[in-house]
Amino acid sequence: MLITYIAHSGFMAELDDVCLLFDYFKGDIPKTDKKLYVFASHTHQDHFNPKIFDIESSKGVTYILSKDIKTKRQGKNIIYLTSGEKVDIDGFTVETVKSTDCGVAFIVTIEGKTIFHAGDLNLWVWEEETKQYNNNMTANFNRYTKPLAGRDIDVAFIPLDPRLEATYGEGMDAFIRLCNIKKIFPMHFWNRYDVIDRYKRERPHNAGLIEKIDYEGQTWEV
Repeated sequence: MLITYIAHSGFMAELDDVCLLFDYFKGDIPKTDKKLYVFASHTHQDHFNPKIFDIESSKGVTYILSKDIKTKRQGKNIIYLTSGEKVDIDGFTVETVKSTDCGVAFIVTIEGKTIFHAGDLNLWVWEEETKQYNNNMTANFNRYTKPLAGRDIDVAFIPLDPRLEATYGEGMDAFIRLCNIKKIFPMHFWNRYDVIDRYKRERPHNAGLIEKIDYEGQTWEV
């Protein structure tokens, strides 16, 4: 599949027959003549932009949105999901996992591949928060991510947020321990591309899993 980094947490995955667009909020969307499925994990403005409804594809567009997204749009091509759902859409499977922040994460099984987009599901342990808050965050993360335990995942999009400072990589570490991921694309790093280098340098045992992102519009064949 062809992966394109668009911006922030936005990626497109082009497979043989379809394209999947995740969490677009800005940037250039690659043009496609394949059927397009647009995912939005939650309502935050850096993950959902109403402009997605202006996207066109000659073979049609279907929207798969977290139910917390505030839009009155309805139609056969708009599907709203809450956490803990598993649905068949045009012959492929979408599962949702509860986020530790807002909305859902997506597990998509399609064309023999499994793709995971975490949305804002992460181990949000902040130095300025109370011990109780961070303990609750850790407990919730461990509970919500149970559906991922032992799963084989071909491509994962996972937050690596430098704002967390000393704990910036703990969520990434936890996902890597939890499931069998072939390739990880960091996201939600607020244009701080250096945090990817930092993670790979500080965790050399995980470095081979992590794709280096250098600019918006970058592409990879995986």
